Amino acid sequence: MPREALPCAVCGAAVENMDDTYANSPYAATAFQTHGHYGSTIFDPMNGSYLELNVCDSCVRRLGEEGKILLGQDRKRVMTGSLLVGWMKVWRELVPWKPGIEADDDLQVEVEQVGDSALLPEVEWDAPAVEYVRSEQAVEEGE
Repeated sequence: MPREALPCAVCGAAVENMDDTYANSPYAATAFQTHGHYGSTIFDPMNGSYLELNVCDSCVRRLGEEGKILLGQDRKRVMTGSLLVGWMKVWRELVPWKPGIEADDDLQVEVEQVGDSALLPEVEWDAPAVEYVRSEQAVEEGE
């Protein structure tokens, strides 16, 4: 039987660990990490260490519905069809989040564009995905 992950930091509910190979792999909860914050008077070490806590899904839902959570985006998926082939950095202003609201503005690229850093220098390509797409393309072209 899986051991418990950290309990919910908001309501204290017990949280099951999904994977015992990790100290904290919560099921029905979200793990949050912070490397600190400039305005904090208790934790801002600026040395790479971080804090981690869990918030159960019920509390996340409630807090979102109460307008106490903001949604931002710092990268978006780069896709060819339904295959994830990379990531592109973006900056989206924080907006109020409610359950069910997600960023969904993937960058769709043509198969021929996958891995082309000259054409799309802002994309961080996923090497195994690029290799897969290129090998599939070669097979289709009869190479």
